[in-house]
Amino acid sequence: MHDVTTPARRAARGAILVAGWIWCGCLALIAIAACTSGSWKPPVLIALASVLAAPPIGARLAAKGVAGWMRIVASIVLMIVGIVLAPDFGKTPEKAKSDNAPASAPAPVARSSADDKKLLTAQTIHLYRDFIDQASQCDKAWGVASDALQGGNPYSAYAPVKEAKETCSSASDAIGRMSPPEASSGKARDEFAKALKSCSDAYMVGSMAFDKTLGVLDGNGKPSAVNDVTETMKAAFGGKLMCITSFMGAAGDAGVPLDTLVKAK
Repeated sequence: MHDVTTPARRAARGAILVAGWIWCGCLALIAIAACTSGSWKPPVLIALASVLAAPPIGARLAAKGVAGWMRIVASIVLMIVGIVLAPDFGKTPEKAKSDNAPASAPAPVARSSADDKKLLTAQTIHLYRDFIDQASQCDKAWGVASDALQGGNPYSAYAPVKEAKETCSSASDAIGRMSPPEASSGKARDEFAKALKSCSDAYMVGSMAFDKTLGVLDGNGKPSAVNDVTETMKAAFGGKLMCITSFMGAAGDAGVPLDTLVKAK
């Protein structure tokens, strides 16, 4: 049968034939890439199937005319969509695995020495305030008892002295349970521990002094008993002075500005 197609139609068929073979080559390259990467995911398979759904045989495509071109265009679009939806396409298995691995936790931010100093200062101030809160309760009761004793009336002085004994004992226990600042370490931490023990002992000696004073108020007016009260009270005063000196020394050795402690009161 004589071919009556026009030159334009024959040119169109030739173009379709060339496009078909080019697309066959693209399909082969894509298939090879998918095999080597191990990325046979559903989106890629759908895209490859869409290519096969548009046979690249020139004659058949030519017979379809415009429809053949439309199928090729449609298959190209589906291929692009498939590749976009398959982010691992074209990657090696190792690369795909590393890209899909869960993100590791961010590395901790390194603290600077300035940050450490601020933290230690804040913790020392907090500890000092806790100490002052307990010590001031004993000191207040101590002052009331001293005033009562100077009045010379054993009956009116007994209750304040007993209150001072119990209050100072409680303060000693509370201070003894305190710990050095968490941010302290080494020698500085040891110095804080020694200071706290010194303070706890000082207020316990004060409690003992008032306990002995109660014995004198109860009628034990022997010179030895009175002298024992005097000596124990002196030891308590000396212990309180050593307590403050030790605490301030520990703070200073740790690099804590002492003026911050004075203002913390």
